[in-house]
Amino acid sequence: MPRTERDETWNVFRYKPFATLLLALQLSQNPHSSTAFTSPSSTRIYTRVFSEEIASFQRRHERLSSCIFVKGDNVYSEESSDPLARVVKQSNLDKRMITIDEADLPLVAELFAGGSWKLGIITEFKTPISITSASIDGYNELIKPPLLKVLTVEAGFDYVHNGVDEHYQIVDAGQVTTIWNFPIRNDIEDYAQFLSNELATANKSLKQDLPVSYSEELMQSLYESIMVRSNARGQTQLTKKDVTRLASSLTGDDYMNHAHQLLKKAVKIGLGGTNGRLIESLAVAIAISKGKNESKNFSKTQLLLSGAVLLALDAQLGGRFKRGPAIFVSANYEIVGEDVKTKGLTLLNGGWFAVDKSVRAGAEARKFAQRSVTADLPNGKRKGAQIFTAADERIMYRLECLAMGEELGRNDEAQELELDVREALSALSLEQSPEGAQKALVKVGRWSPLQKKEIEGRSGLQKMFSPWSSDVLHCAKALKEKERLRRSELFIMCSKNKTGKQAIDGRLDLTALPAICIDAKRASFRDDAIGVRPRSSTGRKVKAGCKFELLIHIADVSDIYAPEPKPNPGFDLNVLRKSAESRGSSRYDLPLGPLHLMPPVALEALALDTKKINQTQNGVDSVNRCVTLWVYIDTATGRILDSGLERTLICKPLALSFEDASTLQSSGNEEIPTAAVIQTKSLLDVIELDLSNWKENRLKTNDAARKREKRLQVREMVAKETVDTRSMRDDGAKGSFQRSRGHRIVDNALDLYGVALSDLLIQAKAPIPRASGSGKDRGGRLGTAPLRRYIDGVAQRQALSVLCKHGGPPMTRKECSEANKIATEAMNNINNLKSSKKGSKDVRYDNDILKKKKALRTLASHFASNRGLDDEERIVPAMSTGNNNEVVLSGIGVLARCDGVKGTLKSGERVQVNVTELNVDKGIIKIELVKRKRNIRLKTFR
Repeated sequence: MPRTERDETWNVFRYKPFATLLLALQLSQNPHSSTAFTSPSSTRIYTRVFSEEIASFQRRHERLSSCIFVKGDNVYSEESSDPLARVVKQSNLDKRMITIDEADLPLVAELFAGGSWKLGIITEFKTPISITSASIDGYNELIKPPLLKVLTVEAGFDYVHNGVDEHYQIVDAGQVTTIWNFPIRNDIEDYAQFLSNELATANKSLKQDLPVSYSEELMQSLYESIMVRSNARGQTQLTKKDVTRLASSLTGDDYMNHAHQLLKKAVKIGLGGTNGRLIESLAVAIAISKGKNESKNFSKTQLLLSGAVLLALDAQLGGRFKRGPAIFVSANYEIVGEDVKTKGLTLLNGGWFAVDKSVRAGAEARKFAQRSVTADLPNGKRKGAQIFTAADERIMYRLECLAMGEELGRNDEAQELELDVREALSALSLEQSPEGAQKALVKVGRWSPLQKKEIEGRSGLQKMFSPWSSDVLHCAKALKEKERLRRSELFIMCSKNKTGKQAIDGRLDLTALPAICIDAKRASFRDDAIGVRPRSSTGRKVKAGCKFELLIHIADVSDIYAPEPKPNPGFDLNVLRKSAESRGSSRYDLPLGPLHLMPPVALEALALDTKKINQTQNGVDSVNRCVTLWVYIDTATGRILDSGLERTLICKPLALSFEDASTLQSSGNEEIPTAAVIQTKSLLDVIELDLSNWKENRLKTNDAARKREKRLQVREMVAKETVDTRSMRDDGAKGSFQRSRGHRIVDNALDLYGVALSDLLIQAKAPIPRASGSGKDRGGRLGTAPLRRYIDGVAQRQALSVLCKHGGPPMTRKECSEANKIATEAMNNINNLKSSKKGSKDVRYDNDILKKKKALRTLASHFASNRGLDDEERIVPAMSTGNNNEVVLSGIGVLARCDGVKGTLKSGERVQVNVTELNVDKGIIKIELVKRKRNIRLKTFR
């Protein structure tokens, strides 16, 4: 196949990343593309990436686009000796046509082998056995593809010392996804080792530096941009008639059939139009480099590998992109003696194409419905445990939210539901409503119908069904009975332990010490408590002046998360653990009530058994199994002097609401009626002093703590603007947010628990299970809410194993990574669901339109009485909420997105906005940022 002289010199393999990202990079202004050249006669874009540059070119100011080449020469002419190449050019598909000769090898490629994505190095062509010297006749053998010998790259594998033989594979051209132009000039084993190390680093960086929620947002953004571009007007697309016409121009049935098939494949994966749906790892890498600051630390190889991994994961999990394999065009064979050698290969470079939304949703929903139907038995019972895909879990999560009354679209109409939910309900022949969603969940076994005796006292949509499978409910009820008996037995053992120094069931007996549990008034299950212990009773040697040891107790749920739970007659605790895995975290913001991490009966069994003030008994006397952090705080500096973790038994803590605790702290001793209440206040005073000293030092020394404090301050100010003080709740629901003294005690105590526990695990050099984006550097907590978050239960198990030598061997880094993945996927389910509902201008007020209209009416009255509704400028003060340029209008309490902002508004930033549109009847308000501040009297808004 003919080549131009410049092709031989530059050996260019061509890509065409989609235009929107290249335009965003402003390639023409890149001062670092010193090796690029342009041809004024062409606007085609090709890429070349030099491995040496990629390995060393890691400075922040140098862009990934420095590897982009612009080339104008057309390799294939109408007189080309390869008739298939001529057809490809006539089809306008030659932008991705590449030719590989023996001299070009080895080359790096993305592959699909063994059912998964692989990175490999193509080292050699292999001629098929069917092709012999006697069979070659002219160009007839051009349409028979050769095989490829590939060295697969495994992340973190030692190729130099362990050898490479076991990693060689023979693949066909259809297993190739994308060929990268990485010229390999050094030893193949050494280069495989380099790629292996870079791939391991890229995988680690994706987990640690880029939260999965951000990766999910990035991939969704790319998907939407491609779909918009592919649906744009003016697109030219190969039609079936075009394919038939072009294929018919060839001579011979074999040629015609081959050309017809390759053109059909090209059209299918989006190669046949000016606005195709194909995307490459390079495009994702560019998007990563333009995003999070953490990505600035990635090398360019790591960026490309990260892009490839993200695309492969998205396709594997039933996501937005699907693999578009490289398409074989022709081959070049040569007779050498009695053998036939493969001299070259021409193909259309593949990638990943964006799946149509309806096709994607429909396919996933139909598979989900099919699995649910095949799981049913004729007698109404179900088969064994179902294995659900990631897409199934996403659909079931959305069905659960719909079943609990949440609107998944912008209004109540069925056609506005999420596509996958609508398709799933339709495939199951169920109505598109909360009732239909409940029936679907029962059908797949995620929910179960209630018995007649359980229906009494229930109403509405929850009257007929329980949001748990029958197996999970059975296990939860059995756990409750087991815990009841165990608490009673432990109480008897503690009552006989007069000195309190004897360990009971391997736990320290702290039942003689008082404890306080502060939570919301509506809290059903309490999982944390606080107390103090005199230093003199512990025998610990700490700095003089620390009279008390601060104790933070968390409910012990380690039985659920143990690697091998102890066998229990009649039930298996693994069922509850898997249930917690599938849900990930509790949700309390649904109209028909909460969706808990585990069934309420199980949470009740594991939660702290509390008592009310002035109450000595609360039913059968019992004790609580806890995981207790003890810590000494320097009263002068606020630093942590010493800390540790213990398995403990504590008494029933005194249950106080946030309001009760705040009121008690603010009252004087003369106002307190009983000795028990005076003791409680004294205990709170000691606890508050220690925690306040620690928090003050924490804010001085930790940037993440300061950022979190700023966010909380803004949330409090926004809540005061948007929620009437008479309807303000203490649990943060419905936009409420308070920071009373009671709230601050609990907040500081749980922050301290997370920080100290993290430090202890780091000192022990143990891996820490965390959800992405909740690391210590971001102010995330650790192990503080095991009844509400799956990852906290796993963290508690790791802490007990590492620090208390209980519960089996510590988790490995791989096991922690798997737990992180489960927790992050659950968090993404919530985030993605919430983002899917952001169709209206002000989502937070969609369910309370009357309240919004009242606020807008107040604003309209203000304009009418001060400047008039027809004035061009209607300026009001506002404050940024820190959420996508959303602001709250001061004194009015209306939330709205602010137009005209360059970049993003800082959280809590005070600004002035101009109201450009105000329609009270429709509840519509549009605003834009005022660049120059004006003098406004706030009192006019009151």
